[in-house]
Amino acid sequence: MTIKRIIASLIYAVLAAIYLYGYKMLNLIIDEFDSSFSMISVTGILLPFGLAVGGMVIVSSCFRSVRMKSAFIGLSLLLFLTPVLYSVSKLTANESQAVNPLRQAELAKRFKEALRGGTDGAPISMASVAPFDWDRLIVFGPYVSPSEVNGKLGYTWTRSSFLNSNETDYTILFVNNGKVVQSLYFAGSVDPAILGTFWPNDVKLAVDNQQGTFRLPHLKKYKEEKESDPG
Repeated sequence: MTIKRIIASLIYAVLAAIYLYGYKMLNLIIDEFDSSFSMISVTGILLPFGLAVGGMVIVSSCFRSVRMKSAFIGLSLLLFLTPVLYSVSKLTANESQAVNPLRQAELAKRFKEALRGGTDGAPISMASVAPFDWDRLIVFGPYVSPSEVNGKLGYTWTRSSFLNSNETDYTILFVNNGKVVQSLYFAGSVDPAILGTFWPNDVKLAVDNQQGTFRLPHLKKYKEEKESDPG
């Protein structure tokens, strides 16, 4: 019986290490995709916990002493619950910072319509494209790191390295009272002068389809377009 208990304990220790490592990888995935609560994320968190509890019940049957069995179950539950609660806290934080997906889709639609409807050099007012409360707009270019984004915002909004992962990816964040209230993803190219922070009345862009990359639109500041006009 002692040998059986030792073997069971060794197997349990190995499985516990795999369990903790699995949650470490799960948390990296949560960070990478800025995951919030969904059927997939909740299942991914609870399924390993359920399997671990089942294994705990099986191993606990090896203990004849009620005191030893109770101590084993208590310590095991503490071990198993710690990474679960940590993962849930990450999902909760991401959920609180996530933008409204329906409003985001409407914003993207309005922006695309403004790009399609405007002629080359015509002004695009972001205050009209985004008719909600915001006091600051920040444009980030390709390959921006999460630390750069969070540093500009002043708080941790994202941990994803996939935010702008190729040369045509741009992110436009709408900020109100220090918090991101909406985000817009733009595929194309922009003048370097646009990369930065703007206020509602100062944000007027112009589209230039002649300079677009891979037939995607090119954005520049409307003021620059007017200033460069010799007439």
